[in-house]
Amino acid sequence: MNAAIAYPPRLRRIALLTDRFVVGGGAEHIYQIARGMPEVEFGIFADGGDDTGRFENLLNVQLFRGGYAPQEVLDFKPDLIHVHHLRPLTRLFLNPLRRYRMPVYFTAHGMHIHQYEFLKGPLNMLKHRLRFQLERYLFHRVDKVVAVSREDCRFIETAYRVRGCEYIPNGIDCRGIENITLGKTALRRELALPENAWLFLTVARFPFQKGHDVLLEAVARIQQDLRERGVMFVLVGGMGQRFSEIQALAEALGVSDLVRFTGSRDDVYRFMKACDLLLLPSRWEGLPITLLEAAVCRLPMLVSDTYGNREIVTHRQSGVMFENENSAELAERMLEVIDGRYDLSKLADRACRETLAQYALPDMLMRLRKLYFPHKSYPKIQPPLRWESVVLDLKDG
Repeated sequence: MNAAIAYPPRLRRIALLTDRFVVGGGAEHIYQIARGMPEVEFGIFADGGDDTGRFENLLNVQLFRGGYAPQEVLDFKPDLIHVHHLRPLTRLFLNPLRRYRMPVYFTAHGMHIHQYEFLKGPLNMLKHRLRFQLERYLFHRVDKVVAVSREDCRFIETAYRVRGCEYIPNGIDCRGIENITLGKTALRRELALPENAWLFLTVARFPFQKGHDVLLEAVARIQQDLRERGVMFVLVGGMGQRFSEIQALAEALGVSDLVRFTGSRDDVYRFMKACDLLLLPSRWEGLPITLLEAAVCRLPMLVSDTYGNREIVTHRQSGVMFENENSAELAERMLEVIDGRYDLSKLADRACRETLAQYALPDMLMRLRKLYFPHKSYPKIQPPLRWESVVLDLKDG
């Protein structure tokens, strides 16, 4: 890292770089930054993708869909470059001799090097070594590394010997819940969901990371019990990477009748208010916005005990957890939940209170402002009180 960051006297333009314009936590994070700082002009660079509609309504944003080549970014004349994905960061520093006259920050939205804890064999060992060397090189080229979870922050500082990694967690915007006035039964009718079934909801894309295979293996173990109890699983997520494999696995395991694939949706809050429990079986996470959204919707949570998840959920205090990748334990936990072994309302209440206290969007924006404008002093901004009252009043929709 540079010994001293040369901050411009007046920060007017920030370039935000990501991989693609796709639905997910990273894109939501960038959208929150741009919308929450109308005093700054943002250039958002990505290599294609179609999740751009919401950005086009922001008057302080210019979209660049053709990629993140260094010269194109510099032509925007940014005062600061903030990267949110490893691919554009690699592109910026592909030339080891390149230097930038403005600060360059990088936010790690989860450490995907964790995948090699689950992928074995000589080839994956080699990939792990190469990725580690690349990440260590890149993290020492930027002026500041940011992590969205405390666990990842410690990992970056320890494994890569990066000094002063900044912890800035994701923030949750509760305002979308205010418009949900229908009760659970009406929402299920509107969303074409079975009205009398016990519904587990999973909101995630379909890469190896998200553990849909672990979920389906657990369902297969107790499929007859689930049918007798009238249980179904609603999987919300884009039909991209590995989607067809997961769909084929459901067929092979004989559980297709228990699973509903909805594709990508822009009304996730409505699903959360219509279902009975959120199930996230990820192998690793950064700080999943899905869990923050579920918490403010007061939707009880059943999650894998892994990076990111355990920063939000504590077993038997704010949710239910199972051992990572353990489909047998997940199956056991599902039956315990359905059979009333946990006070789900109490768990959801606590998760909601803790999320509002620790992960409010104004707090995230305040931390970022201090990072962007280090010479200014900002008072602490509390989330509007009506957020908490709205969330707690919406227990029954």
